[in-house]
Amino acid sequence: MIQLRAYNGVELDRKKDEEENIYRYDICDLSDTAIERLLAWVEEWQPKIIFGYTSTLESICDYIAKSDRTYVFPQLHSILVGAEILTKEAAEKISAAFHCPIYDRYSNMEMGILAQRELGKTNFQINKSSYYFEVLKLDCDEPADAGELGRLVFTDLYNHAFPMIRYDTGDLGKYSIKNGEIEIAEVHGRKVDTVYSADGEMLSPHSVTNKMWGIKNVLQWQFIQVDMGKYLLKICRSGETDEADILQRLQAVLGDRARIDIQYVADIPVSNSQKRRYILNQMRKN
Repeated sequence: MIQLRAYNGVELDRKKDEEENIYRYDICDLSDTAIERLLAWVEEWQPKIIFGYTSTLESICDYIAKSDRTYVFPQLHSILVGAEILTKEAAEKISAAFHCPIYDRYSNMEMGILAQRELGKTNFQINKSSYYFEVLKLDCDEPADAGELGRLVFTDLYNHAFPMIRYDTGDLGKYSIKNGEIEIAEVHGRKVDTVYSADGEMLSPHSVTNKMWGIKNVLQWQFIQVDMGKYLLKICRSGETDEADILQRLQAVLGDRARIDIQYVADIPVSNSQKRRYILNQMRKN
């Protein structure tokens, strides 16, 4: 497996890579020249799995799409995506470029791999061998009902050095029961970035991303809740966009009283870790 992450120039232990059969690749530089060099290396090494952030894989796919040559990865079995929202457009773009199944991984730095799903086929399958999973209500530690939005909480069954019992990941989501087994039906991302309608109703970040699907000439976007009922949408575009259509889409979720400003930018910057945050809530900062 090749693991695409931001290592910020840190010297990596290649002996460890060889032992684990995982090659860590620093993607702090995502210029065309750097992506061309990365793709040449991937073609030569022919990994079976590529693991990266959505925004990193999108940048690679954009380069492949505009390139005048064809890239072939015959040994590639799957793409693993994690740490960011995987939009419908991004999934289609990645699938078209690499022609293999895409797996959406739910994990964190504190505990590791918590759940995973094959895109378009299943809910998130929980890593029950390592963790006990619960969904708790938003305002107390009582169990949430199936289909109810709640806090995703895990207990690590094997961390004897530093036991983590009922660890609140800070993420929100819903669960369902299938064949008597609990599965994660939805992961809504960090509670701190949950957005609210103009009437104060809590919304899933996915309700915003769904409305942004299929808008012509939008390359990248970032939605920011500035205050209650006040929002900013940053758009990086390749041509003219239909602002009336965009506002109508978002007001269908946020409410007619929502004040939405649209700002056109040259790029949506990523964080130091090379992740791109599509949904932000800045109300606590104002």
